[in-house]
Amino acid sequence: MTPQEKAVEAFRSFAQEITGERVTVGLLPTEGGIAVQVVTGTREFTSLDLKNRRAVLSLDILSKTTRQEQAYGCLCAIANACDTAGLAVPVVNASARSEPSFVGKDGSGWIYSLSVSLRIII
Repeated sequence: MTPQEKAVEAFRSFAQEITGERVTVGLLPTEGGIAVQVVTGTREFTSLDLKNRRAVLSLDILSKTTRQEQAYGCLCAIANACDTAGLAVPVVNASARSEPSFVGKDGSGWIYSLSVSLRIII
């Protein structure tokens, strides 16, 4: 498993623990829930001796429920907990890049999105 995969799984587990909801990686389930998607990544740092490297993964966290306040509230809980998450290596830190924002409705489901930066050691 790559450091990137380990980091995404650690964040998924963290988000699930914070919200008490099932969190998946990939597409947002049709029936609703919370999904973590890797949007992009960048290389942030390589030491002169090439032994230490860091990357930043941009994650999009999507929440879909029939209750607007639940969809929004779950993402607020994740955003509020990012700075003090204490995630294990390879994760250096997680930070919310925005407040949760309304994406739209799908049938009776309210969809909200949260952008998170996940800094990792590779």
